[in-house]
Amino acid sequence: MFFIPKSGKKNLDSKNLASIVNEFSFAEFSSALEMLFAAKKMGNIKLKKGFINHSIDEYRHYEIFTRIKKKLYNKKDYAFRFTPQIIYNKGYISNKSFLIEKKNLNNFSVFIAANETIAKHKLENLNSLVKQKSLKLSLLIQEILIDEERHSNLSSNYSKKKLSKFKYWLLYKKEEALSNIRHLYANSLNKTQKVFYPVFIILLLALSKLSFKIDLKKKAKSENILEDIDPSAII
Repeated sequence: MFFIPKSGKKNLDSKNLASIVNEFSFAEFSSALEMLFAAKKMGNIKLKKGFINHSIDEYRHYEIFTRIKKKLYNKKDYAFRFTPQIIYNKGYISNKSFLIEKKNLNNFSVFIAANETIAKHKLENLNSLVKQKSLKLSLLIQEILIDEERHSNLSSNYSKKKLSKFKYWLLYKKEEALSNIRHLYANSLNKTQKVFYPVFIILLLALSKLSFKIDLKKKAKSENILEDIDPSAII
């Protein structure tokens, strides 16, 4: 998991809570893609299997979060839709390259360790809110928390074997800082989306009406085509 918007509220209605869960599902789906691509790039069979297993876990988490979202708010809503373009628009995945293409394996493993730990803490906060709505749904999140901790430990242990303590600490703190920046970006994007989407719909309706009127004028003009014909030309 990479990043999810934060919420400072201690009590949320089902719709707002479902919105946060939805962001978790986007993050998990994106993480699954990153892990699957990393697996394809690995020459070492053990690392390849490890990334594949990680990817399978993330796809399963996406499915669990989607189920939780629907249990909390099972209504059609534009904000809850899922299309591949969304994970690019929100910055979960770059449209230029995958992370393993930009980072060497050691740096990538530190990235996973840091972000899985951050995600675990945020998921614990989310779980406290979900538990207020449903103990059954909360137990599903507990399953994900176990996986997140395991992912973080595996990546951390690998990184510490390859890097000095100081370099590991430095890279870890760097990833923490970058993660906080991504959270701020996600929060600002959600707020602007709520403002601009209604404006977009109004503009779309206005343009469709304008287009309809233009078509009517063209149609009326074409129906009176005889008025534009030179009488002397009719022989």
